[in-house]
Amino acid sequence: MRDVRPFLMDRHPVTNAMLADLVSATSYVTVAERDLDPAAFPAADPAELAHLDIIV
Repeated sequence: MRDVRPFLMDRHPVTNAMLADLVSATSYVTVAERDLDPAAFPAADPAELAHLDIIV
């Protein structure tokens, strides 16, 4: 089991179609699709901070 810090959850569901519309309209890139900043993770191997292109 893993402890998870408190977090907020949206009150309204967002469908895949709604996200696709947002991406099309704004060219939005999710955090999961971005490379992480090595400065924020100084002990990590920079190669491990690149996104893996698993989001389709």
